[in-house]
Amino acid sequence: MCCFPIEQVKPPNKRSEELVTKLEVIMFIHIGFAVIKFFIGNFGGGLMDLLICFILWQGYYTLSFCSMVMYITFVSFSLLQIFVGMGTIVQNGESLIPADKVFPAIIQYSSGAFYIIAIYFAFQAYKEFKAIAYDGGMDGSSFFMGGRSSPYGYGAVSMFI
Repeated sequence: MCCFPIEQVKPPNKRSEELVTKLEVIMFIHIGFAVIKFFIGNFGGGLMDLLICFILWQGYYTLSFCSMVMYITFVSFSLLQIFVGMGTIVQNGESLIPADKVFPAIIQYSSGAFYIIAIYFAFQAYKEFKAIAYDGGMDGSSFFMGGRSSPYGYGAVSMFI
């Protein structure tokens, strides 16, 4: 699916509407963590979080289960980096919250807890968006997956034959 231009897909049922609303809240919280990371000196982490937020926005705006898989993957990488950092600190026998870096440590660990919650809701959205795509006829005639009725499909042969 092409990133631009993106056509918004309206959620077809109540469950998907609720999940889109939750994902919007998650995205704004994630943007907040990205901005805070910029200010505490973690430029790379903040930039990565902003790129991840774009993937999340694209996922809930177009109901793309593929984007939700990418979001889950990238957030899992960020979560793994936090766990590796914590493991290194514990291995070296240091304090998990150093006295000179209390605020950055709290932001890092709270973002790790947030990532776990975000992964859970992103997975719920993935399941719902995929069900919507399959209910839409993902057998090659689907609007979502590039079938004949899709402006992105150009009459492509389905890979699910």
